[in-house]
Amino acid sequence: FVGITGWPDRKPQAPWGAYTDFISPRYALAALGAALHHRDRTGEGQCIDLSQIEASIHFLAPALLDHAHNGRTPGPAGMASDWGCPHGVFATNGIERYVAVEARDAAHWASLCSVIPDLAKLDRKTGGMADIATRQSSKAAIESALGSWCASRDAFEAAETLREAGVPAYPALRARDFHADPQLVAREFFVELEHDELPPMLYDGAVTTFSRTPSAPTHAGPTIGQHTFEVMTGILGYSEEEVADLAAAGALT
Repeated sequence: FVGITGWPDRKPQAPWGAYTDFISPRYALAALGAALHHRDRTGEGQCIDLSQIEASIHFLAPALLDHAHNGRTPGPAGMASDWGCPHGVFATNGIERYVAVEARDAAHWASLCSVIPDLAKLDRKTGGMADIATRQSSKAAIESALGSWCASRDAFEAAETLREAGVPAYPALRARDFHADPQLVAREFFVELEHDELPPMLYDGAVTTFSRTPSAPTHAGPTIGQHTFEVMTGILGYSEEEVADLAAAGALT
């Protein structure tokens, strides 16, 4: 992941944790659920061996197949894409505000041209750029025109204008923007929960919602040692007296 992320003329850049840290717990939970189901049916336990890279390697499937079949080893490509042009994040009005835009097919490109006059002129000048190969050959000119259009506009307004025209676009959100994001608000993604040591806070809810299965978190994370007694008596089988002796000996601090 690090080797193919970043700019061609710079050092590789790690893509934060989205492709390993965030996905592997979902696979681990599925494996744990399957192991518990197997235990309940057969009485047999399971040993779960799950690595983060194995849980996330499918994200690199096209690059792996290209290497295996064609012998090509990809490198960092910045924001360039084999499937979209333009494809990238463009600066808008304001400090460190950006909008992500992609035109993947002819319909996206036509919609983009309908919003940005300079792109429409460029399209006419070149005899039409409905196919991506033609757009890739004029990538610098396209990005320059799109960048100029974005530069004088608010990121959220620019993204909404483009989306209404049929162009995939969205502002690059800051952490504080997520709580007011219309899509996340509509899906009731964030859940406010009480915590024993902290003020009430908003927590991430479930990414997937189910029609009949509750999927939202019901309580905040525990404090250190909060459930020690319950675990030792209810799961590990210690008696209350044994737990008291261990506590008195300092083994639980």
